[in-house]
Amino acid sequence: MYSCRLKYYYDFIICYQLVLKLNKSHKLQLPAFSKCIIYADKAISNNLIYNAMSQDLLNYRLDLGSSILLQLKNKSFAYNNSLLTLKITIRKTILYNWLDFIKLNNDIIEISYNSNCLFFYLLNDNNNLFFKNFKTKIILVFSLPYPSYNKLLISYYKLSI
Repeated sequence: MYSCRLKYYYDFIICYQLVLKLNKSHKLQLPAFSKCIIYADKAISNNLIYNAMSQDLLNYRLDLGSSILLQLKNKSFAYNNSLLTLKITIRKTILYNWLDFIKLNNDIIEISYNSNCLFFYLLNDNNNLFFKNFKTKIILVFSLPYPSYNKLLISYYKLSI
């Protein structure tokens, strides 16, 4: 049984790390993104690390046609020195900053794209109070695949174990 379900339509901004976890065929099925923003702390944003990421960024741009922009994260978003990896905004207002708690490299156990739906499952993390004792599935559902009209429908499911 779903304990929480929230749905809203917004213009979307999504992190490149999430999309790069998809296989090539799933990437090509995604709707066109209006832009991609990488959020990094000062340690990540230096030239050495940024240049090391450049090949992935180039592949992402070629695959999805999104421009890449590097921004420093706000200190209020810091959580265990991890990156703010996903941000949804409307009229420059940040929504759903609980997504800060997701550490993409460690927590995600499955990710795939089907039709207009990008979804991923998170590991249960007992050290993370927000997700304690839950297995979480987050679904990003896109509207029609026309770039100028495309919207993101956010669906959040928190499932009991």
